[in-house]
Amino acid sequence: MEALAIAALLAFAAKLTDLAKFLRAKDWNASGTQIVTWAAGFGTLALGAASSVTEGIAIPGLGVPIGDLDIWSMILLGASGTSLFSVAYDFKKAIDNTDSANTPALFPDSNPG
Repeated sequence: MEALAIAALLAFAAKLTDLAKFLRAKDWNASGTQIVTWAAGFGTLALGAASSVTEGIAIPGLGVPIGDLDIWSMILLGASGTSLFSVAYDFKKAIDNTDSANTPALFPDSNPG
């Protein structure tokens, strides 16, 4: 499990770097989408922590129930977990020449053409 945690943290660092690049390029769709993704990860963990449905569920590798996590742990786990999925999505997108998983932009296109 430690390898997964390290991979998630490295993915978070990579996505933080991507965010800086998106902001510098004034790509508001890409930067906004990344921020919304991190917020969704945190929000999902916070909702799970407050729910009785997840009382007995422990975070793999930590042995701590979701409800016992502090706010900073939820922020870090939410952001790094969604970053790991974002990196996997980027990889799939890079090898999928058909773009079969294409979804509409979350925000209006800020970089036309």
